[in-house]
Amino acid sequence: MGIRFTGEAGVYMPARDAIKIAGVDGERLVEVIIARSALEAIGCEDREGPDLIRHFQRERDAVEVAAMVKYRRSLKPTAEITIEAEDLATVLPAAAA
Repeated sequence: MGIRFTGEAGVYMPARDAIKIAGVDGERLVEVIIARSALEAIGCEDREGPDLIRHFQRERDAVEVAAMVKYRRSLKPTAEITIEAEDLATVLPAAAA
């Protein structure tokens, strides 16, 4: 199966300097953590607070596609995946540079 995303707004996790979004695979909850490197790759480098979340939400589609690809490539189902800048390279060629 693949991940379906709930569409709820991302949540900033200050302890990890990351944003978390939720997806589901059947009945399994899959937490997707978007690391700082991925946030910078989508243009969130100088943003914080509500502005960070707003900008992330505008670029969220690319992150969701990267998360679906990474999840499908994993060898076994997992409850959490982390998206880094290199994971966005297939969806955002500029992130590979």
